[in-house]
Amino acid sequence: MTIGFIGLGRMGANMVRRLRQHNISVVAYNRTYEKTAALKRYGVIAAQTIDELLTTLPKHKIVWLMLPAGKTTHEHIEEILPKLNKGDIIVDGANDFYGNAEKHAKLCARYGVEFFDAGVSGGIWGLQNGYTIMVGGPKESFKKIEPLCKALAPKDGYHLFGPAGSGHYVKSVHNIVEYVYLQGLVS
Repeated sequence: MTIGFIGLGRMGANMVRRLRQHNISVVAYNRTYEKTAALKRYGVIAAQTIDELLTTLPKHKIVWLMLPAGKTTHEHIEEILPKLNKGDIIVDGANDFYGNAEKHAKLCARYGVEFFDAGVSGGIWGLQNGYTIMVGGPKESFKKIEPLCKALAPKDGYHLFGPAGSGHYVKSVHNIVEYVYLQGLVS
């Protein structure tokens, strides 16, 4: 299995490393090429442009975006959509507002591209402990990305919660519970 991965911040870079630990091939891109090149030692294929990433991927493409929520993620989706083929997949791990995920799913559907939103929790400890992944998207296609979720998550640490938007919605509830709990510890 090969995946394209865009966005190599602290979490994104460690997610790529975890995927490699599970023998998943990764073609990675980051706007700062030095971050991408640093992952070559883990067997990552470092792309210098998004076009290079897309042309390096196999026929049935899966592109995971791990970018800031909102404008940045939206612009990347708009950029790559015309370059994908019917049946390709975009996974948005931005922990965005669920309504944006619903809009992105509709936009992707116009191109015949499948869309999943993946709320990701695990921070900098995810490489060691795994990332909890809350997914929204088409149930009939989930099996195509499930090996990625399985590699990234601890045992039983991922779930498809429903249609597009569900993953980011569940992640927002997760954050609310977490922050209320942490505030209680400080008070």
